[in-house]
Amino acid sequence: MDNNQKVNSGLNSVYTTECLQPIFEYVQDNSSRFLTDLQELVRQPSISAQNKGMVECAQLLERKMREAGIDARTIPTGGYPVVFGEVKSKDSERTILVYGHYDVQPPEPLEEWESPPFAAKIQDGKIFGRGASDMKCGVMAVVKGVESCIKTKQGVPVNVKIIFEGEEEISSPHLEEFVKNNKELLKAEARIDYDGPTDVCLGDKGMLYVQLTAKEDRGDIHSKEATVLVSPTWRLIWALNTLKNQSETVTIQGFYEDAKDPNEMDIALIKQLTLDPEELHSGRLLDGLETKEKILRRRLFSPTCNISGIMSGYTGSGAKTVLPRMASAKVDMRLVPDQDPEDIFTKLKRHLEKHGFNDIEVTKIGQLWPSKTPASEKIVKAVIKSAEMAHGRKPKVEPISPASGPTYVFARHLKLPTVSTGAQTTTKRNHAPNEYVEVNDYLAAIKKLAAILYNYRNDDTS
Repeated sequence: MDNNQKVNSGLNSVYTTECLQPIFEYVQDNSSRFLTDLQELVRQPSISAQNKGMVECAQLLERKMREAGIDARTIPTGGYPVVFGEVKSKDSERTILVYGHYDVQPPEPLEEWESPPFAAKIQDGKIFGRGASDMKCGVMAVVKGVESCIKTKQGVPVNVKIIFEGEEEISSPHLEEFVKNNKELLKAEARIDYDGPTDVCLGDKGMLYVQLTAKEDRGDIHSKEATVLVSPTWRLIWALNTLKNQSETVTIQGFYEDAKDPNEMDIALIKQLTLDPEELHSGRLLDGLETKEKILRRRLFSPTCNISGIMSGYTGSGAKTVLPRMASAKVDMRLVPDQDPEDIFTKLKRHLEKHGFNDIEVTKIGQLWPSKTPASEKIVKAVIKSAEMAHGRKPKVEPISPASGPTYVFARHLKLPTVSTGAQTTTKRNHAPNEYVEVNDYLAAIKKLAAILYNYRNDDTS
């Protein structure tokens, strides 16, 4: 076996034993400290939607990065700050940009948590807490993965740039401007989005998030007047009812006209995927989804129109007969490649006007464009190989995520191919009470980050 063969022969290669084995051992030897640091980060609230603990969390994260040997600083954005870090390689000019976010979803409903949402309780091999999975486990895995390379005296095998934003959970309103204004600072050859599961994903759906509001110029009044006065609540319900039919087809004119179908490689990847019922939270499936392929193809390559919440009138215990003055609904639309959220927003407003709902206010809360990386990219091969090395199994490879993220920003302005992976456990309860991450998944993700840096340096990741 020649040297090139040794380098590329997997877990038993000289490449692995000489470079990665000490790093993997360092992770195991420091696992207790790494867990404590993750608990500290989870215990610090950072709720972007409510501006709770954001600056404090950014400061904590910068300090943890510096302690790990990363040159880190906090950069203003006009919103919540970006925490940027950089470590230079001694012998490589290649650069990977690693992305994550330190903000989390609101923890409500609080009464459904089995332990306080910011307690970071460890039980049965899991860390529970808001943000434990989405995505403070990934944030800390990046920091500790880079630390593990530095502290084993080998240094990082490629240049590493790290960007942790604080607005992902509110649709990243300042990220695009930040990236546009800092192209040289963020310059790289590839990007890793560590806001993902232990498996591998090659893209994100886009999203349009809006609020629809119906209101009357009066206060709440006795419901006896419902015989003669307009009800904003019914106006809103009737408007919502025009957006989608009972066959689950969105009825906004032109909604599907730019939606791109999966290609042959996408379909091949879908056929290789398994479907864990836990991913669907054991909920009822829609009619017509009899096979795994039908479920996955619809889940990954169909756009959606979802009602996230409706607010109106009295919802407390007992009875209160009231005709509300206002009703509002939050609606999110997941978009597939080639759909444009600005175009969909225009079509939505036109649709409501056409159906006689000019009185419904339409407010755009956030928007994200879909983005997708070809499976042939070098960074894809490096991440797949590294995931197998760290987790001890071949990863699932999704051609696109059913969720949304700001991947398009980096593709549009930096021309970077992106792969998503991370530390999140499949049954992670993201955005829900009792969110958690498996301790073993978190520790494996630290190793995986280090392995990605090494495998990307290698010319042949096959």
